[in-house]
Amino acid sequence: MYSNGVMQDEVVVHVVDAVPADRRVGRSETIPRWGPTSRLALGLLTFMGPLIASVLAVAAIASGSEPSPLLLGSTFGFLIAHCLMTMFYIAFAGQNPRLRSRLRWHLALILAGPISIPAYWFMHVWNAPRIGRGDEDGEVPGMDMREARRMALAI
Repeated sequence: MYSNGVMQDEVVVHVVDAVPADRRVGRSETIPRWGPTSRLALGLLTFMGPLIASVLAVAAIASGSEPSPLLLGSTFGFLIAHCLMTMFYIAFAGQNPRLRSRLRWHLALILAGPISIPAYWFMHVWNAPRIGRGDEDGEVPGMDMREARRMALAI
């Protein structure tokens, strides 16, 4: 820009007012909307997986070469449940904006599920930010009916 024949530089400053990345909540993320009871229920299911796998392994070893049909059915049912749990956690990891590397978590959940699923639950489900406690970085759609009613009555 020229003023009185002298070139002057323009300085443009952009200010970004944001919460640190580790407390961000994504718009499509579901875990921060969960209450402590839901998180504990998921944790109970998560930590029961390795326990059930251990019991089934001991039962299979104790049965010898001819396992009972009940044991085979229980093992098959556990494998289906574990695959479903792994898919849920992969979906949770795909939504989480606080992860530094989604690919690493996805690989860990697929390749080392019995170890990485409880670790992911503790690190990113139990300790996820909770909506409505002042630790989110903006409006997140999907409030429950009690909040919507409270807001409607306040107007």
